[in-house]
Amino acid sequence: MRGENSKLKYMLVKIAVSLLFILIVSFVVMILAADIHFSRAQHLESLGSLSKAGDHYIAALKFSPLDSDYAASYGSFILRKDNDKKDKSYGFQQAKSLYEKAISLNPGHAHYRYLLGTLLIDSGANIDEAGENFRAANERDLYNLRQNYLIGYNLLFVWDKLDQDLKKFAIQRLRYYIGEMPWRSGEVYEHVMRYTGDFIWVEDVCPPTPEAHRHLYEFIRERDLWEYRKRVKDRLNGILSIERSGGSVRRGSYKDKIVRMLRSKDQELEKDKWSGISANGQNFYKDGKMYWEGSVHTLIELSAGEATIEIQARGEPANDISPYMLVKIEGEEIGEAFVESEEWKVYPFNVFSEGGEKVITVTYLNNGGKKRKGEDRNLYVGEVSVKGEGE
Repeated sequence: MRGENSKLKYMLVKIAVSLLFILIVSFVVMILAADIHFSRAQHLESLGSLSKAGDHYIAALKFSPLDSDYAASYGSFILRKDNDKKDKSYGFQQAKSLYEKAISLNPGHAHYRYLLGTLLIDSGANIDEAGENFRAANERDLYNLRQNYLIGYNLLFVWDKLDQDLKKFAIQRLRYYIGEMPWRSGEVYEHVMRYTGDFIWVEDVCPPTPEAHRHLYEFIRERDLWEYRKRVKDRLNGILSIERSGGSVRRGSYKDKIVRMLRSKDQELEKDKWSGISANGQNFYKDGKMYWEGSVHTLIELSAGEATIEIQARGEPANDISPYMLVKIEGEEIGEAFVESEEWKVYPFNVFSEGGEKVITVTYLNNGGKKRKGEDRNLYVGEVSVKGEGE
């Protein structure tokens, strides 16, 4: 009796081991088959055979229904396949279900959340839900530069539909991207300005670094957004002052610096006469005629207290944009303006001074033209006068 029981137990164990072996082999075979179908699907898609590729994506999912990557990849394939279709609603719904399945199988995977958020943006289905998925993706992969950029960029596409929190979230993602890749700043500033239409958001996306602000200043130059120049320059100066340690060392006065610069080019700093050199150092200005970007200088006498400096100027626009001038006293900015009048006009700038002989500088910032229209932007600077308080 005992012998028969032993034989029975042995047979049962043998059967169980055999079944386990068969299950393991079947599982391995199914995984290998799924991988073969998935690789085949990607290859066929690269060849443009989309119908056959779709069959292999489906087969891969049948052999390995719990593989989240297969589900997400098939969803993305459907969107690519339907890209040229006029009605994409069915493809959107299929892809959404597949992305949601991938997320349920692997809740911690950031990219699946990003894919679902992008789909919801593209389909116009639910902006708030898209925002929730973008936030979830960001939480799971906070320092992914590409993902930060793409989340911000996708949200820019639907800017007018975003609430204030989502707008701030989009800008934060792009700001992080610029902070890590400042040489891409100009591209981001361009996108933000185009889709938001408000320079405030461009300022907001700029991280508090000198390099990012220099790129922002260059963006202003390229886009002729000179009305924002002072705000950006002040921000940059504030950042630089924080970064400096121990203060700065003054090496001679501003006047000494200008005199040395002009004399190196055989010019003199004089009263009632503008002297200066173009920004590239190759051209000289005569009688305040500024045909190139650069600066002209002259001397004026100021009394102590408040005064108004009046500068005569006129401009020739190009591409519907007038020349832009920046005015300084002893190197300190006192004002700036578009010179929109083609006839001589007085531009007033208020100052407070301790009095004495001062160097006044006018810088022309946005030279340009339109050869096809025969246009050339130029600035002409004329007489300078000073009015004291009460005059």
